[in-house]
Amino acid sequence: MARCGSGRVPLVSPIRRQMTPARASFRQQCPSGQNLLQSLVKLDGARVQHLKMEARNDSAKGRGLYAVEDVAPGELLLDVPWGEVFSGDGAVDGPWGAEMGVKLAKLHKQESRSEVCGAWLESLPRDPLFPPLAFSGEELSAILDETTRTEALNIGESMRDAFEELPTESGISWDIFYHAVSVLHGRCFCVGETHVTVPGIDLANHSFDPSARVNILNSPDLSQGLSASEEVCDPPKSKVSTSVMQLIANESGIKRGDEITISYGSWPNDVLFLLFGFVVPDNPNDVAVIFMDEFDLLDFLEELVIEESSHFSEYFSEIRSMTEEWCSQQEMDFGRMVVSYEGIDGRIGPIMESFHTNSKQVLSSSEESISAIPPAMVVHRRCDGLLQAFENDSAPEAKCNLIRDLNLAKETLLRAVVRNLTKRRTA
Repeated sequence: MARCGSGRVPLVSPIRRQMTPARASFRQQCPSGQNLLQSLVKLDGARVQHLKMEARNDSAKGRGLYAVEDVAPGELLLDVPWGEVFSGDGAVDGPWGAEMGVKLAKLHKQESRSEVCGAWLESLPRDPLFPPLAFSGEELSAILDETTRTEALNIGESMRDAFEELPTESGISWDIFYHAVSVLHGRCFCVGETHVTVPGIDLANHSFDPSARVNILNSPDLSQGLSASEEVCDPPKSKVSTSVMQLIANESGIKRGDEITISYGSWPNDVLFLLFGFVVPDNPNDVAVIFMDEFDLLDFLEELVIEESSHFSEYFSEIRSMTEEWCSQQEMDFGRMVVSYEGIDGRIGPIMESFHTNSKQVLSSSEESISAIPPAMVVHRRCDGLLQAFENDSAPEAKCNLIRDLNLAKETLLRAVVRNLTKRRTA
């Protein structure tokens, strides 16, 4: 296997953009998006033949769907047959984004395709933002949350590796690969375990309080003789299927002129940043990773214990080994322990209990003792330490607005956690 194209893979794509500050906006119809919607309602068997929405470009928010008439609660806005849905097929080894990107790049080269497919390709954005590829390593180093920064660098590296593994005869250049991967990372969701992009519905923007939802209506042969509508279900097993993806108004309906939004998922800001290229201020689902795993937590506990009494260092290795053994026997995964606006990760407490039980056992034959360290105190100290990175940040004005927004969101969350823990301790 060898990479295709000439020259080495650039660390930053030539296609990129900066997020701009919020400002007064104006909207105008998006011709390519509108053409896509019109092609969908002209399909044979389409349940929706009169569009109550249109695609528009908003100068501040970008492209989206907007109601041009009042929409009743539960009303069907758009239906897309499964044959027009773009989905992964596992033909390429590596990250799903690379697989989907290669398939899209090949689709662009096909001369024979459906009217809907052609309209969809025309509607795709020319300058998609996928942070792991759009920003250089130096720019990504401005992310102050270590786990998000590491993940962004790793995703970018995995995508470049996937490109390097493409056979020369594929004829896919880096620019084409970059664009395809970036477009699809911001437009895909999962149906079962399959990543899909649904033409027309992929024009809808995200909201945690969406005005519409996406359903899959399975064909009678896939639902034991009955039409079954589900928000989450397995994709059709057959390549030829009458299953349909639907965009349906939520229970409150949608007023004329309002944006039609869907939920991309209850994601924290690091996921929204990494996959979709945006950050939601005051995200109620936001989290901050404070320990990568049980070993990270035990490293921190060692610092705390020895800081209080340095002579405990001779016992710590045995206590740690016993605690690691206990963790290995548990069914739960201890990766990525977090704090959120709702509280502390519930996996931290059991590890602390095991640590203190083992401490008592190891120290029982000596005259030494160790006081139990409350999980809340450990989390408080850890959050204080993580906040130092934000306080010592010397050049915030040099950062991309998007990265600055991400840093602000994480700092705001950590400070809220510290405030809540302080109140609980002094109450």
